[in-house]
Amino acid sequence: MSLKVGYWATNEYHRLNVKDFVEEFCGWNPLLDLMNHADSQRNKAFLTALFQTGGRTSEVLALQKQNLNRYSTPKPQHQNKTPKDSTESLFSLFANVL
Repeated sequence: MSLKVGYWATNEYHRLNVKDFVEEFCGWNPLLDLMNHADSQRNKAFLTALFQTGGRTSEVLALQKQNLNRYSTPKPQHQNKTPKDSTESLFSLFANVL
């Protein structure tokens, strides 16, 4: 039986950081345009969850109802704040689809 050497034993590791690729928040209009392209409530909820949680696709897909608190609305972490009602409606869309 022969053992195979792992990939990282022979290749250099380079960590990627979102700060190296994103200069600033794109704004609300591009996000709303993306939401308008979603063809179902489920797809809109998925995009909302990605944005609201900042999670990776695999992390958001793994969410279950018990992972959410419907009474606590997440707050945006960037400088371009959205009106409170927009954030709450996005979160309720996501929570209702689950």
